[in-house]
Amino acid sequence: MIQYELSLAPFMQMFFLAVCFWLLFDTPFLWSLVICSFTIVYALFQGIIMLIAVAIGFATSDSLDNKLGFDMYSVQIFCAIICYFFGRFLLERRIGFLFVPTSRDVPFEWSKMGQWLFIGSLASFLSMGIAYISNRFLDFRWFIALLLMLSMISIVLFILMKRKDQEYADQSWNH
Repeated sequence: MIQYELSLAPFMQMFFLAVCFWLLFDTPFLWSLVICSFTIVYALFQGIIMLIAVAIGFATSDSLDNKLGFDMYSVQIFCAIICYFFGRFLLERRIGFLFVPTSRDVPFEWSKMGQWLFIGSLASFLSMGIAYISNRFLDFRWFIALLLMLSMISIVLFILMKRKDQEYADQSWNH
């Protein structure tokens, strides 16, 4: 995909990631989509690291345009390290997807919170696609606007996830 720069690459990647989650973790497919929508946080981290790399002079916007260059690989490795530690932080704080059923027999819950999570997931998928497609055609200055859009959706998704997690925890202990 890097060589041909397909515009639909983020949509295809998110869909196949959701299929992998669906098959690996035995969750309902819609819950797998919700889980995958949180990859927007990774894109946000990567975008912030790219912005910082340009600001401190480690890389230029032109060098980051070269998807096979050393600067881009360095940014990706650094982002993966940050996400690893962020994942450890979430694990230690027990912030996660406790509410996701581990059986395909459990239907997606279309409660108000379930609807908001689904809408937030769709917004995440669309914003990731828009960010990827427009990043190829926009000036680097517009990159900040893209990061703001990704960060707003990430914050909303985290708030929804935390509320749904708390809703599940309260429900589980009340019997």
